Amino acid sequence: MGLIAVPYRPFTGDEVADEARNTRILDGIAGLANMFPLQHPDQERRIIVAQILTDPANQAWEIWRDGELVGILLLTRIVRGLDALAHLAFFDKKLLGKRQLLRNMIARAFRELDLQRLSVEIPAPLEPLIRFVRAKLDFRFEGEAQAAEHPALKGLPSGINNAPRWLAHWGSRREHMHFDGTHYVDVCCLRLLREECTELGRPDQTHGHTADASRRPADAAAEHPAPAVPLVRDGAGRSSDERGRERASQ
Repeated sequence: MGLIAVPYRPFTGDEVADEARNTRILDGIAGLANMFPLQHPDQERRIIVAQILTDPANQAWEIWRDGELVGILLLTRIVRGLDALAHLAFFDKKLLGKRQLLRNMIARAFRELDLQRLSVEIPAPLEPLIRFVRAKLDFRFEGEAQAAEHPALKGLPSGINNAPRWLAHWGSRREHMHFDGTHYVDVCCLRLLREECTELGRPDQTHGHTADASRRPADAAAEHPAPAVPLVRDGAGRSSDERGRERASQ
């Protein structure tokens, strides 16, 4: 069996299983300092993570493989019709074999939240993760597309490889935003625009079940309903999907 995603439910009625599952999640996330750059003792950090996971304004999915809980996908700072901040947490700290599930879940977020863009913020020292979201998930640094058109690039030394990427890599930083356990480092801001999400043109392929048949996505959705925030529309009252269909018909 491959990877499957199930909406996160903190409590399912099985106290023993719930305690084991939630402990696994909190231990896993607590071991990934890049998830939430907070300078707190471990127990306080676990409490903060639990609050974030159970906040009804956020959305979270458990990632399972062959009956084993291997990670969490999380959306915070959700503004329906506009943007959300994505967090990836795989407890084995490996990205191999997870590309297609992530692409499917990204497309699902665009569809269900009517997003114009999806954001990620990654500590600058984590170059392998930055390369992964760029090469495998099509994210780009903030301002990278505009940098490619800027006339100032002509004044940069000719030896710089991919000058727009190099320039945006530095310009997209939020300084001293991540505490790595010793000192503060920068985070790099990347984004994926709606028109760049190729999976949007394909049927929804995200999995809707898990190895535990007692936990169904429909049940989880009712437990953590999204806040009733109206879609962002233009002056004519059209949503982004409606504008896209109108352009396609022209």
